[in-house]
Amino acid sequence: MRNPLRGLLRFLMDALIAYGEVYMCPPAPELAGPAPGHPERLIPDVPLTEAEHALARQLAEDRHPEEHGRGERPG
Repeated sequence: MRNPLRGLLRFLMDALIAYGEVYMCPPAPELAGPAPGHPERLIPDVPLTEAEHALARQLAEDRHPEEHGRGERPG
């Protein structure tokens, strides 16, 4: 009689642990940009500087080299 009760209690404990893990986890953060007050916050109404434009061009070239004439050509 003792073993079935122990098995039932163990099952209930495992079920409560699993329930707690599911409902106590924090939600995933939204990836809409840096948090408010972050020094690298996004300011859409301020135009990019020349240095920022140059960096944006570099990133675009690295992302799509075939569009900028630097891609691998089939031989």
